[in-house]
Amino acid sequence: MLHRDRQDPSQTIVRTTKHFISITSADSNDYDTPEFNPGNMRITFNNSSMTNVSSAKDATYTTITPITLYGDCYYYNVSPNFQNNRLRIRSSDGRSLSQTIGGVANIRENGLNPAVQADWDPSTFPEVELTEGMYNAAELSAEILKQLNASTIGWYAAGGATAIVWTNTAIDGNGRLKIAYATANPAGGTIELRFYSQFFSVRNSQLIDSSRIFGMTFAAIQGGTGPASIGGVAQPTTNVFGAFKLPYADRAAGLLTPKVVDIKTIQQVQVRSNVAGRHFCKRGYSTNGGFTPETNAGLRPLSLTDILFTFDLDVDMGSTFVFEPATYEIYQQQITNNFDEFRLYLTDNKGRIIKFINNAEITFTFAIEREIVAQSAEDRIKDLMTYNAFRN
Repeated sequence: MLHRDRQDPSQTIVRTTKHFISITSADSNDYDTPEFNPGNMRITFNNSSMTNVSSAKDATYTTITPITLYGDCYYYNVSPNFQNNRLRIRSSDGRSLSQTIGGVANIRENGLNPAVQADWDPSTFPEVELTEGMYNAAELSAEILKQLNASTIGWYAAGGATAIVWTNTAIDGNGRLKIAYATANPAGGTIELRFYSQFFSVRNSQLIDSSRIFGMTFAAIQGGTGPASIGGVAQPTTNVFGAFKLPYADRAAGLLTPKVVDIKTIQQVQVRSNVAGRHFCKRGYSTNGGFTPETNAGLRPLSLTDILFTFDLDVDMGSTFVFEPATYEIYQQQITNNFDEFRLYLTDNKGRIIKFINNAEITFTFAIEREIVAQSAEDRIKDLMTYNAFRN
């Protein structure tokens, strides 16, 4: 809400000015570069008389009031920015799969004892990477099948892997993903495949959560519900969420993931700017003042952020989103720094920048209001009389 310091009764507002400014993503300094993201604008105004918040001759109280923000809802819903473009696949015995990693073929999965994670080598665990893009359900379905087959994941053998051919894998009419493959394990046995959508990928040093993209939000590996051992190998007893199990017997027909695939990655947009300074949230840093991540949410301090305002993204991909508050003053904030370089960027509720396709257009209109504050005439006379009295 509007932040206004208690005004000194000896001062009066002698003049009020209000200017309206509209900017678009095409005004961004990097608009003509291949890396341009309309959701991350840096704009240089080159007009210091407009963007300086005060002068040396008077005290000025300056505020910014958002009026409208609208744009094309064309963003990459599968992206490394959201850490949702990878899937890990493992075998139930921790050693039956292999993959070409770093140009080296047939790297064997090294997770021999699933019950003891300290013995694992996660760099050997097979992963599938989806291409960054803006997908609808049909396009995502095709991309998942394409990348599964391009992943070089196969059944390990000393003389060379047998590539797994994925078939009958698609998002059905109810929005759930079916996963299936046609290649039998040459070594025999009934090896179960396990799909992880929540894990730390050592390949790109990211904490992956693609559970909504793959419809695996609430499934858990083992969790005390499965057999204590498979093929004589002890199984983990702790829950591993965001996962999905495909028994060997169901490989050809396939199984549906437990939840509906959610391609709408963003529910709320946080609009951030270098002029913001009134929005607080519980950040993930420790209370000692440093930048150590605080894993305990209850201990995260309430900290100042650069959030200007937030709004719900309640439109479908490919349409237009609009923010136009009925009461503008609710979002009004004081500006304390000059803003000749103005930054505006859009993030999700975790602070991750939303990557829009580079021909999307975003427009922001706001008002800058200045109240020039000075002493009243009566108090100036009093000060002059006091000065003359000391002078004499």
